[in-house]
Amino acid sequence: MGRRKKEDNGAPKSKYSEAMRAAALRYRQKSQHAISLAYRKKDYDEIVAPAAARAGVPVATFIKMAVLEKVERDKEKSNES
Repeated sequence: MGRRKKEDNGAPKSKYSEAMRAAALRYRQKSQHAISLAYRKKDYDEIVAPAAARAGVPVATFIKMAVLEKVERDKEKSNES
């Protein structure tokens, strides 16, 4: 009752079909860019992660917010000139 059926290899059967997984992958490839960032561990541990925690958001969300804030500041600067 309420348990998912197990596949032949003993792993729980996924609730998503292969077609659904492929469709989700196609959507992400079509509509999103993946950006890889590398931080020195010390900088990440001492600066990035604590700042994201203070903001109450995941690190990826914090970075996205920081980029948008920078873009807005740059727009304001260019409008002032």
